Amino acid sequence: DIPDMLKQASQQLDCLYDDSYVKLICGVNQEVEYENFIYSMEPDIVGEYYLLQSFIKASCRKERLRERISEYWLKTENFFNVFARCIYDYCTNPLIKGFIRENLDLLLPPDRNELEIEAHSRLLHIMLIKFRGKKIQDACSAKIKELYEKYPKNKVVINDYAASLMLEFKNHIPVVWEQEENVMKIKKLLSEDPESYYVLAMYGKSLFNQISGYCQYLMHGNRPGEGKIKKQVVDHYEELNGLFEKHPEHDLLKRSLDMATAIMKSYSMEKNRFDSDWEKTLR
Repeated sequence: DIPDMLKQASQQLDCLYDDSYVKLICGVNQEVEYENFIYSMEPDIVGEYYLLQSFIKASCRKERLRERISEYWLKTENFFNVFARCIYDYCTNPLIKGFIRENLDLLLPPDRNELEIEAHSRLLHIMLIKFRGKKIQDACSAKIKELYEKYPKNKVVINDYAASLMLEFKNHIPVVWEQEENVMKIKKLLSEDPESYYVLAMYGKSLFNQISGYCQYLMHGNRPGEGKIKKQVVDHYEELNGLFEKHPEHDLLKRSLDMATAIMKSYSMEKNRFDSDWEKTLR
């Protein structure tokens, strides 16, 4: 049962002479004996490469490629698994990364059902983690935000949106205070679902990121607004500690709290004294 988009490839196989046909299939299958079917290419990374190359070649005919991708997404779970592996295995290839960035709208699921919406969201999250470079990260963050605005009640989309807000700290490391807006957005998501394990984890991680960023900023000495920044650190630490007191079983919150405690103590030791406010907070 060959989809229409692959019938031309099947017809080309049928045009081969018998000897060539048998040799080709035996070669792909790495078998001596002929059997009337073709195995999947292994290892997967080889098949993934040829799949991505076929997309790149077909991108000169956008509508035809869109139809082909749409057909693949009918088998949502299968194609998600293949596409996710492609991203993991070829995330550092500049040609493939550039192609995916320029063709996100064409490659991602058309959101015909809940499964496609969730695959759409999860793929963007994977891209944010694996791809390096501000252009593609900004594009993925913008797409996740759009998806959240369209489907604000979908749990998977909410989780991935929270993760995207947390991951933006990487772009704000030199100016850590610019990330505060995203921290507040995650807090708002948490207020809408206070028991969400994942959003709790993202909020805790964001609070730790801010504490860490501010401490590193302060370690360089005599920074403008030092008093205000120290108070922000204490506020974030108390917020993180309060969250853990409410959810003592949450291992990721505990990890964020432990790391925040360690970095605040490290800063205090660097200064050869505990800041009086911090000493009280950390006691």
